[in-house]
Amino acid sequence: MDDETPTKSRSGFPIRKLSVFAIVAIAGFALWITFRDSLTLNSLASSELQLREFQREHPAMSFGAAFLAYVVVTALSIPGATAMTLAYGWFFGVVRGMVLVSLASTTGATLAFLLSRYLFREAVQRRFEKRLETFNRAWERDGVWYLLLLRL
Repeated sequence: MDDETPTKSRSGFPIRKLSVFAIVAIAGFALWITFRDSLTLNSLASSELQLREFQREHPAMSFGAAFLAYVVVTALSIPGATAMTLAYGWFFGVVRGMVLVSLASTTGATLAFLLSRYLFREAVQRRFEKRLETFNRAWERDGVWYLLLLRL
């Protein structure tokens, strides 16, 4: 086997990609198990004073952690972005919350695109090969217009 050919599983899915997906899934599950009770809106409201004090003492860290959490939620399409948007507006204020959510959602959407493009593309193409033939030909011919119409 040469160095350019990735090791494949029985289904033909590259083991490296499967390993990355497994690590991300396990990390996400571990975080969910660890923090699921402390990240409810009721829990956040009851510890508002401690959170606001932490934000005053460590503004960059609190903003960065919130940014990272929002990016992960949007990149992995985990439900809860709406609740996080409202919570960030309440916690950081409307303007700073809006800036944070705008930048984090754009970053998360970009990561979601990159995951689907480079991690899941081959599996989807194999599974829906016949259904995607027409779309792939049209995409090659009119890809820019597809992209513009999708954004509208």
